[in-house]
Amino acid sequence: MQLLAQQNLLLEVMLRNAPSTTAEDATRFFATLCTTAVPAAGNLLTVGSGDMTFLLHSPSCQLYVRKCYPDLFKAIFESTKTRFVVTGTPRIGKSYFFYYMLLRLLHSPSPPPFILWEHFGKPGVVVGYTLVLCCIVCWCV
Repeated sequence: MQLLAQQNLLLEVMLRNAPSTTAEDATRFFATLCTTAVPAAGNLLTVGSGDMTFLLHSPSCQLYVRKCYPDLFKAIFESTKTRFVVTGTPRIGKSYFFYYMLLRLLHSPSPPPFILWEHFGKPGVVVGYTLVLCCIVCWCV
């Protein structure tokens, strides 16, 4: 009961501050990920046929699943730690790995109840996904 109250409070705060167009884009993006199969390493992850793009990387709608992505996801997902920082030189694929990680989290046997994402390139804009309430919103912090 307490968890549901916390979720409703978080949702209320997010909705109060949500820019509608960004929230709609995020909702469509997460809905697409929920119905997209997880590609194996060496294949392409495609999120649309021109009508959908990666949230912060428009007009991209495909990414190459690098060989390290499944291993990196497994290391993070199976760890007992709760916070991670993925670092690397510019344009190496850190943000694109996150899209792959989102896909894998959404398709995992026990998806996390919340996913909050603030991208370095868009400080102050957080994308939030809650599995329990099946709602995607964006808000500025």
